[in-house]
Amino acid sequence: MQNQISSSNLQAIIAKVAKLRALAKNNSSVHEAQAAAAAADRLIQEHRIVEAQIESDEKSEESGIEAKDAFSAGKRSLWKETILGSLVRSYECSWYISISNEMVSPGKYAKRLSYRLVGRKDDIELVEYMYGWIVSELERICKIHHKGKGLGAAMAFYEGAATGFSQALKKAKEESRQQAASTALVRLEQREEQARTWVRQNVGTLKSAGALAGSRSKGSEAWHHGYRTGQSMNAPNAMNGGVRNTARIA
Repeated sequence: MQNQISSSNLQAIIAKVAKLRALAKNNSSVHEAQAAAAAADRLIQEHRIVEAQIESDEKSEESGIEAKDAFSAGKRSLWKETILGSLVRSYECSWYISISNEMVSPGKYAKRLSYRLVGRKDDIELVEYMYGWIVSELERICKIHHKGKGLGAAMAFYEGAATGFSQALKKAKEESRQQAASTALVRLEQREEQARTWVRQNVGTLKSAGALAGSRSKGSEAWHHGYRTGQSMNAPNAMNGGVRNTARIA
């Protein structure tokens, strides 16, 4: 019964987030997109705190931990991994990279990276949904402001945006939980630990994939523009400003 309730609530939240996403997509304003992303995360954080409190009050068992291939790539990307990692931490999941050789033609193989998410099913879905949205929005904004400026400017923008978004998401999570009941917070913290335990038991000791080198353009105008854009996607002033008209979606 608990799984059915959780699934129903999750779909309701995703439906609301989808409306925010559609409103932002139909508006060329970058600020509208930033406000919509901030409001979306606030809805998700509120939903997860309430859900955890209900589970605690009813003393119901947590849903099982599972693993899912979120997406694959031919090579690693610093800015995308930064965004994915921040969402994983914010929504109490875990993640790791699985490397395999994929045959691209007879006798020829290429390295393939699979990004695997570990956690509760609904938490994984939220990470996937928000990751896809944030990445696509940043790519859209980059094309508007940095098209024709070269790959270096684009990478600087992306890495600045990922840094700003990660910092803002962490701050938003902390603020959303200041008023939450301790029993709900314990439940949420247990989810992350359960995900990490699953990785240890089913995957074993993970080898470090190594640090990725950042853009040489850190500190440039493009990087700072990206940083401000990323921070605004979870900034309190975005929630209290442009989001007033788009948040009426219930």
